[in-house]
Amino acid sequence: MSDISESNLSTRIPRDIQSSFELLTKEIHLISVGRQDPAIAAQNIRKEAAGGLRSLSHRYWKQAAETSLTDFAAVEKSTHLKKWAHYTHGELQSRFLAIALLLDQAHKARTEEALQKVIEVAQELLCQPIEPKTIHQQSLHEELDLRVELWNCLLPIGLVCEVHTDIPLPIVQTCGLAVEEAINNALKHGATSGIEIKVRQLEDSSLEFVITNDGDHPVAPIRGMGSAIYDLATGGDWSLTTAAPHRTQLRLRVQTVLPC
Repeated sequence: MSDISESNLSTRIPRDIQSSFELLTKEIHLISVGRQDPAIAAQNIRKEAAGGLRSLSHRYWKQAAETSLTDFAAVEKSTHLKKWAHYTHGELQSRFLAIALLLDQAHKARTEEALQKVIEVAQELLCQPIEPKTIHQQSLHEELDLRVELWNCLLPIGLVCEVHTDIPLPIVQTCGLAVEEAINNALKHGATSGIEIKVRQLEDSSLEFVITNDGDHPVAPIRGMGSAIYDLATGGDWSLTTAAPHRTQLRLRVQTVLPC
C-alpha cells in the first residue's frame, strides 16, 4: 500500500488545521503499513473531528464576531475568519468523519479490499486543497452540483433539481451552504449511507428542499451552527423529522426574493 504525500500542507493553512491533517495523514499511513488497527484509527480521527476541528470552528466564529469592523482591513479579516469557520465546521469535519465511518465499515468487513478502498478514498481527500472554496457558480443547479460533488466518492447522493428560473446569487449561495450543512449533519449524526436531495419551486416562487437520509437524527437535537445556517436560508421555515426508523427528512423553504 502506498504512502500519503504531505505536499499540500502549506504554510498558508492555519497551523491548528494543519496539525489535524497531519494526525489524519499519520493514522492512514500507519494503517497502510499494518501498524494501526482501523477501529482505533477511526476512534482517533472521530475524536479529532468532534473535538479539535469543532473547537477551531467555534474559535474562528468568536474571533470574527469580536472583530471591530472599523475599516476595510477589519471587514476583510472578519469575512476571512467566517469562511474558515464554516469550512472547518462543514467540509473538514465531514472529511474526517466520513473516513472514520469507512474505517469502521472496513474493520467490520475484515477484508484487504475494503481497507484498500478506504485508503484510496483518504488519499483522494487528502490531496484536495485545504482552503475554503471561492464560489463562482451562478445557477442553483451549478451551486448544488458543486456542493454534492465532494461527497460522491464517500456515499451515494441523489440530486433532483426541478427549478428552471434564475435565482439571485446571494440566495443561491445560501442554499448551497444549507445543503452542504445537511450532508455534513447526516454524516456526523445519522451515520447515513445515502442521501436524496429534491428541490422544486412552489407557486409563490419559493424553493422547497426535501433532503432525506437513512440515518437517525438526535432525539433532542442541539441548536448550533447548523440550525443558524438553516435559519439564515429559510427565515426559520424548516423542520427535521424522522418519518420512519432510519429515515430522517429535512425540509427547507427558501424565499427567492431578496429583502429590500
